[in-house]
Amino acid sequence: MFKYCPLCAIQGIKFDGRKFICPDCGFTYYHNTAAATGCVIDINGSVVLLVRGHEPGRGKLDLPGGFVDPGEGILEGLVRELKEELGWEAPWPKSHLADYFTLFASFPNVYPYKGINYNTCDVYFTISVPNLSENDIRIQAGEIAGLRLTPPDEIDLTDLAFDSTRRAMAAYLEFEKR
Repeated sequence: MFKYCPLCAIQGIKFDGRKFICPDCGFTYYHNTAAATGCVIDINGSVVLLVRGHEPGRGKLDLPGGFVDPGEGILEGLVRELKEELGWEAPWPKSHLADYFTLFASFPNVYPYKGINYNTCDVYFTISVPNLSENDIRIQAGEIAGLRLTPPDEIDLTDLAFDSTRRAMAAYLEFEKR
C-alpha cells in the first residue's frame, strides 16, 4: 500500500500484517479493519438478493449493504446503503433503527478492490418488511445489475458473490430455525 513513508518520504516502509512502520522516522500507520454491513430483507417469506453489476463478483448474487462511512454508526451506514442501492429509505427515525433491524451474524472478510485487499468486519442484520413490494424498490444503475426475490431455502449458496455472504446466508437460515 505504501511505497514511501508519508511523513519523511523514505523508501522502505515495513508492514507487519497489522501496521506500517517507517524504520527511519518511526511513522506508524495502523491498517485497521473497515466496517461493512449486509442485510437480509424479508418480504413475505422471500429474501431480497442483488445481482452485482461490477467486480468483484460481477453477475453473482449479493445482499444489500456496503462499507460504513466515517462518522456513521453501523445501522446508519446500513440504512444509507439501502437507500443508495435500493432507493428504499427506512421510515423510522435514526434513534429507533435498532428497534427494527436484528443483528444475526458477523464475520471477518477480505474484500479485494482494485488491487488492494481490505480487511473488513462484515455485520449482518435482518429486517422483515411485509408491506414493501418489488415496485417500491428502485435499483440504482451501475453497481447493481438486477434484483431477485427468492425464498431463503431456495438460495444456492454457490451463487453468492462472497464467502462472507455465503456464511451470512447459512447463519440466517439457522437463525430463522430458532
